[in-house]
Amino acid sequence: MAKLNRNKQRDEIAFKRPKTPHQQKQSEKILTPIGLILLVFGLICWLMKGYFADGYDIIETQVPSIGGIHGPFKVEQANSNMQIAVAQWPISVGTWVAVDVEVLDENKQYLFGFGDEFWHETGYDEGHWDESNNSMYMNIHFEKAGDYYLSLTAESNSNLATIADYKVSLARLRGSGVAFQWLMWITLALGTLVLFYRYREHFGESD
Repeated sequence: MAKLNRNKQRDEIAFKRPKTPHQQKQSEKILTPIGLILLVFGLICWLMKGYFADGYDIIETQVPSIGGIHGPFKVEQANSNMQIAVAQWPISVGTWVAVDVEVLDENKQYLFGFGDEFWHETGYDEGHWDESNNSMYMNIHFEKAGDYYLSLTAESNSNLATIADYKVSLARLRGSGVAFQWLMWITLALGTLVLFYRYREHFGESD
């Protein structure tokens, strides 16, 4: 019985014995392919995100700067995704235009909307600077097929009739790339962390 206890204690000590540095390095070798696989998967997600976000069958038109209703435009299939983009250029320095876009159904009843402010500013602050915002877009999911309209309204510190018209484009999307975007950031971050841990000694030497 005493011999069995001694053997059991010896087995427990052997089981708890820490790995040698060589054994640790051998076990960490698998981290390299894991990290590379995560990075490659992240790049694939980036490509897929771009594929779904890339519009096709683009329709372009102009709407007067004072606003108005554009359409109808047809959504061919139910549960379709479309990107609606509005731009205005050129914009004079010191001018701002607050633009609201409403999506209307076939009876010209409000469904949803979005908006932004276009502007152009310049000045000197430890050097010359020139900043502007002259475009906006929204990805919209249409549950039903049919005819729809866009209504644009605007306010400005300038006479709306004297500024540039709006360039409006509608593009069909293949789907939503949001899921691929999240997967891309997660897998790229994990892959980077795994490879950093695997080669942490090399990073330490560079310091």
